[in-house]
Amino acid sequence: MNPTSKLSARRIAHVIGVDYMGEDKKISKLVWKSKECCPGCCYIAIRGEKYDGNDFIEEARSRGAELIITDTYAVSRSDEYLTVENSKIALGQLAKDYAKNIKIIGITGSAGKTTVKEMIKTVMSEKYSVTATLNNENNEIGVAKTLLSCSDEEFCIVEMGMRARGEIAYLAELCRPETSIITNSGSAHIGLLGSSKEIFNAKTEIIEYTRKYCILPNEERFIKLQKNNLSSIYVGDRGDFSAENIEYCKSGVEYSVYNKCFNLGRIFIPTFSKHNITNSLFAYSVGNIYGIEHESIANALKCFTNTKMREEILSINNICLVVDCYNASYEGMKSAIESFNNYCTLKNLSPNLVLGLMKEMGDYSDEYHYRIGEYAKDIGIHSLIVYGESGEKYTDGYCGGKVINDKNTLAQFILSNYGSGDAILFKGSRSVRMEEIINEMKELMK
Repeated sequence: MNPTSKLSARRIAHVIGVDYMGEDKKISKLVWKSKECCPGCCYIAIRGEKYDGNDFIEEARSRGAELIITDTYAVSRSDEYLTVENSKIALGQLAKDYAKNIKIIGITGSAGKTTVKEMIKTVMSEKYSVTATLNNENNEIGVAKTLLSCSDEEFCIVEMGMRARGEIAYLAELCRPETSIITNSGSAHIGLLGSSKEIFNAKTEIIEYTRKYCILPNEERFIKLQKNNLSSIYVGDRGDFSAENIEYCKSGVEYSVYNKCFNLGRIFIPTFSKHNITNSLFAYSVGNIYGIEHESIANALKCFTNTKMREEILSINNICLVVDCYNASYEGMKSAIESFNNYCTLKNLSPNLVLGLMKEMGDYSDEYHYRIGEYAKDIGIHSLIVYGESGEKYTDGYCGGKVINDKNTLAQFILSNYGSGDAILFKGSRSVRMEEIINEMKELMK
């Protein structure tokens, strides 16, 4: 993290609402991992799911922490400890204060957040200095970390995730984005929120805290939203920005981007996924807002590289493996299978699936897994293997296939039954760790 030169002990205490009676002193940086502490830093002791940062306060002090923020530690010296009700909230307050003069582009949605963030970063870097959320660190700690990482950049692109109502509102209130993007609103986390309407309401919380522009899917439910004095831009079929004359080729997809009825020119993206066309239109819209010319946007998107485990193409034992296993919602799973099938047609490969379960589906779980299996059968997927318990709903919908619950056994089965001319899509929720099957295959091939 960059030095937070704006901060002093007294300033930190003021921002988090704590009295400070000690001598003021400059703070070099904010840290919430004790091993990263150094002389002059402020250590924020945060309680997480696995570790309680309060257990590492003595280590932080031994490494030179000048100030400690804690919500449980017994205070012995008022000039060394600041006691708060919740350390995570204190971190958020500091991040909000630090970033209040930074131009922020905020992104949320049920799927595609990280890809859209990376595309926007690529496009905006054509003209501006930019920083962005690392990987998908999009919870309250990750967002705070992103804001506090800003130095002299002109823009900060912040990805915001959620698992419950109010979480997007909290993150957006920290950021107060100048421009916000909602990529979509689907079924991700429906088991936690209960309905598609609740998911939609949760995602659209970002709009209340947006200052200038909101970029939304061109759907009636988004168009009906009250957006106060914001400038609204709609992306997708018949929207302000849309893709026409789409042509797939072996190296990617090309399309004409239209602003209303005006053809702005051709765009090529090195991806075979249909949903990435829409993702790239969100990035195009942002670039257009901030005065980036079509040629520069096209050049940026042409060179775009997706993050690891998203449409990553490998070859093991002459089998083409498409690794798209960072996450899986119902809509994302269906879109990935459709795009993969198109890719196989272009490459003259036999399409096969290895699927993990979609998590957090709640009462919809059986139905959605069945429907994915049914869809795979309908579009001509040659074979289906499912990893994980309760995978029978996939195979019921597919009217066949296999369920294998051991990754090593599954890896051996693939190597024994597939070869040159075959392609396999690996897709499942992050917690299922489908990439470990690939690792097992690599080990077996040594």
